[in-house]
Amino acid sequence: MRRHASVYHAKVRAFEFAISLAELLPMLKVYTAVYLWKYRKTPDKRMGLFQHLLEVALSDNPNSGRPPRIWVERTQAMYLPAWLIDASVVATAERITSSGVEPALATVASQSSYFPGFSSEPLSCMALGADLEDSVAVPFSDKLRQQFGQEITCVPFMLAPFSLFSLWRLAGVMSITKNFRMDISSARANMMAAYPVLVPVYLVEFRVNTGGETESYTVVCQAATLWSPYVIDDYIGLLARDPAIARKPLHPFLPSPFLKGLRAMLSFANLTCKVTSNTATGIALSVSPRGVSAGLSYLINSLGTMRGATRAYEDMFFRRRDDPPGSGLSKPIDIDWDDLRIRPFTAEERRHNRLWTQLDAQVQRFRWFAANGKVAKDKLPPVILQMAQSSRDMHEDARPEWLRQWHARPNKKDDGFT
Repeated sequence: MRRHASVYHAKVRAFEFAISLAELLPMLKVYTAVYLWKYRKTPDKRMGLFQHLLEVALSDNPNSGRPPRIWVERTQAMYLPAWLIDASVVATAERITSSGVEPALATVASQSSYFPGFSSEPLSCMALGADLEDSVAVPFSDKLRQQFGQEITCVPFMLAPFSLFSLWRLAGVMSITKNFRMDISSARANMMAAYPVLVPVYLVEFRVNTGGETESYTVVCQAATLWSPYVIDDYIGLLARDPAIARKPLHPFLPSPFLKGLRAMLSFANLTCKVTSNTATGIALSVSPRGVSAGLSYLINSLGTMRGATRAYEDMFFRRRDDPPGSGLSKPIDIDWDDLRIRPFTAEERRHNRLWTQLDAQVQRFRWFAANGKVAKDKLPPVILQMAQSSRDMHEDARPEWLRQWHARPNKKDDGFT
């Protein structure tokens, strides 16, 4: 990973380190021991979990006469750049029912979905946004470069998420569940607010005595809260070889930070998806078909953890075209920090943006239903018409000023943004 004495834009917010490395190390050692027991021992060859942890604890006692099983090789504290994304997205879709295939509209609302601001693997394959939603972020300043006596390596922003829609436009119709399909290429964002944040992370490299040989495992600890998720880089390799590992049930006696860490690192998407279809009654304007939000999240999460995905994204959108591809000589394209869609991560900003995404989803569903529903507009119940008009009025009144300017921008491109 490139090391820089980074200077950040005024829109960037940083989460402070909430806990010292000295306080975390005992927990991280236990976490590593649990991981080795779960994923590096076959069930027929491993002892019980508690016996395994006891063996590790005894080896730490200098009077035990046993060589240490796990010890710290090196540590590093880092600020990793990331984007938290609020968005209102619509796409054409199809529902498969007992009566056949029905055209539908999918409205997707994202709240603090995670996108890495850099491409270095395996860190860019890990979602490190758990618990940031309720944490306090502050403008970055030089005093944050050292915390708890640690020098913080500050990684610069090298990627922005807005080109995702250009990428999705290359896709086609995808099955989200067995009864629901979405045309990914039709997706358009009526609003996308991307909040640039710096995520505090500790990297701890452990050496492990496996019985005559030593192996290296790096633990990644997101340190914005006291109960932070932990991830081991080795797990990314396991997922690359067998993606089904992510869906296998974990041992019920595993410590909760272990469970939380492995689940959190896969969670790039934080979204809900509602579907408006060609209903016969004109009353039920939208539904949430079973598994659609989870299925769409799984699709996005799988792409996020895929080896090479962020590097390919960087090469496609953040490298100059006149440089030989793959030469290693291409120059990065700077992020346009004047882009209106880049917003500071503040409570007031998020409150206004999220209110509008909710209203936008309602308005888009009413519009689609009025154009595609089986019931003529003049036959709809008055309460539905009143709700539609009220939503339109609130939708316009609540539109944030930055979004009003964005929607009025000249020379709009066919890039997936309204």
